[in-house]
Amino acid sequence: RGDDLFGCIAFDAKPRIVFPLGRVEDREALIKKARSISPGSGTNLYAALKLAYNWLRRVDLPFRHVIAVTDGRSQGNFPPLVRRMAANGITISAIAVGDEARGILTEIARDGKGRYYDLDDLSQLPNVFVREIHSTRDLIVEGRFTPILKMKHPIISGIGSLPPLDGYVATSEKGAAQVILASDRGDPILSVWRYGLGKVAAFTSQIGGRWGREWARWKEGSKFWLQLIRWLMPQRERSELNLSIENGRGVARIEMIDKRGYPVTGLVLQARVIGPDSDVQTVPMEEISAGRYEAKFNLLSLGRYAVSIVRPKAGGNELLVASGSLYLPYSPEYSNLTINASLLRRLAAGTGGIYQADPKIIGKPVRSPHRSLRPIWRWLILASVILVMLELIMRKVKIRSAPSPSSPKPADIPPEGDEGDKYIERLLKIRS
Repeated sequence: RGDDLFGCIAFDAKPRIVFPLGRVEDREALIKKARSISPGSGTNLYAALKLAYNWLRRVDLPFRHVIAVTDGRSQGNFPPLVRRMAANGITISAIAVGDEARGILTEIARDGKGRYYDLDDLSQLPNVFVREIHSTRDLIVEGRFTPILKMKHPIISGIGSLPPLDGYVATSEKGAAQVILASDRGDPILSVWRYGLGKVAAFTSQIGGRWGREWARWKEGSKFWLQLIRWLMPQRERSELNLSIENGRGVARIEMIDKRGYPVTGLVLQARVIGPDSDVQTVPMEEISAGRYEAKFNLLSLGRYAVSIVRPKAGGNELLVASGSLYLPYSPEYSNLTINASLLRRLAAGTGGIYQADPKIIGKPVRSPHRSLRPIWRWLILASVILVMLELIMRKVKIRSAPSPSSPKPADIPPEGDEGDKYIERLLKIRS
């Protein structure tokens, strides 16, 4: 941090100051001096620790901490010195590299109210240093402050004043990181760096909540976060056209980004659409966010739509920005070209056939007999009812047949009694 002090002492037979206690203004120079440390003979840790004590007792800081690293045995009356340092608020952590340094360093870390580390692999040393530095700091910093702009960057392009924050998590700047925003104490608030082919951004406060209430109400907040996300995304050196179908209409979107990764705003763009029937639509594009433009057009018939994004220029000329094609396909039901296997199995089982039969037997007649049974009891009941009705009709109605020519007429039938006798006598007279 900006108000931190740092010092480095190397030692062999005697201590040697690599970097005197003070603020780090030039990190590269510090790294260069640290790399100049070379091994020597002897391990006079006591003299180096005494020099560190003389440095730290003269400064007034809330945290004063010493990290002692050695790979050999050291001679000296350590307990009184370490206890005196602890009584003055100076803590000591010890890192032993190898077996020889374990004994004395364990006691130093215990009496110095610090931590002890036993390392067999020197590659773990940087991680231990980072852990130690963080453990000596109050990582939660609260209090209102306005972030300080440390450098120009596409993330804050076109952003006015920044709102205040009420707290953050204290962190340390990475070697390859760029600090865009910092606190009033010099701690990073917004940092960015590259990792391989990707990009990383770290914001150490809150968006809303207890620390970021003002940022949640910030009018330019959406623009700020959008530009941060755009910067993190892979940069393109040319504009790309995206065509899609949404709610039955064609949608053309294009992002205008220059070679530096900055969004190009304020452009006048048009989408020229030629449909399957050669009908032409010219639709102005609307800037929906920084460097992002959109146009919606009608889809009048099925087929291919050729879309060109043009930028009108002076004199009636046009600059072609991008072009592409959009297809309005047939109904989705036509795209289902898979086999309905379950239906085929049911048909084969219901008709006595074979599912996925050998092509050699297709077309040959099926020799197995086939019978079909139908119930006839309904027809029998109906016939019985009809016969009963006919019988009842014949019983109640007398059917007379027509008289034949040989049958006597009613007038030829002789009357009975005296009239009959007279009738017979008259017939006999006529006959004689």
